[in-house]
Amino acid sequence: MSYGKVQLEELAIKLSKIKDALTYELPEFWWLSQGEEAVVIVRMLKKEKKLRALETPKLTLKAAIKVVIDNIDLAKKLKSKEFYQAVRIIEEDISNIVDIYSKIKEAHQVVKKAENLKRYISKSNLHVDKKEEYKRMLNEVIKWIREIFATNPREWESRKGFFERIISKIENEISEQ
Repeated sequence: MSYGKVQLEELAIKLSKIKDALTYELPEFWWLSQGEEAVVIVRMLKKEKKLRALETPKLTLKAAIKVVIDNIDLAKKLKSKEFYQAVRIIEEDISNIVDIYSKIKEAHQVVKKAENLKRYISKSNLHVDKKEEYKRMLNEVIKWIREIFATNPREWESRKGFFERIISKIENEISEQ
């Protein structure tokens, strides 16, 4: 094996371990179908006469990692130009998976804050109508966050502040009462 192929083999092993670790971590993301929501698009490599990269439909994080591992297995059999083309695609797809995963983790912190606030509101001395209004607003925040990841996770960066402001506003109103 050449040096590049050894690195690919090591990468495949690391990705496999990450995929296994996600099995335990993803169920925490209850708001995102326990992490089983299809959120990321990668490319599936096929070698016929020439190398082809076919875009997948949206996949779960674990399924996307499996496709990348399969691509690594194929890339190890390629030579020269096609090998480097495959490696570039693999790198881009891994970067995409990592980016989406980091956005999900960030969103999860916002969802946890909303959930904690809902619990606090439930135990507070607020008027029943006000409690229900706040809980409804926080449920909507969680629903909207989930919809972002189900449709276009890239929107998270531009919308994150909006959700944080809603949560902050509710926290401030509660503390004033």
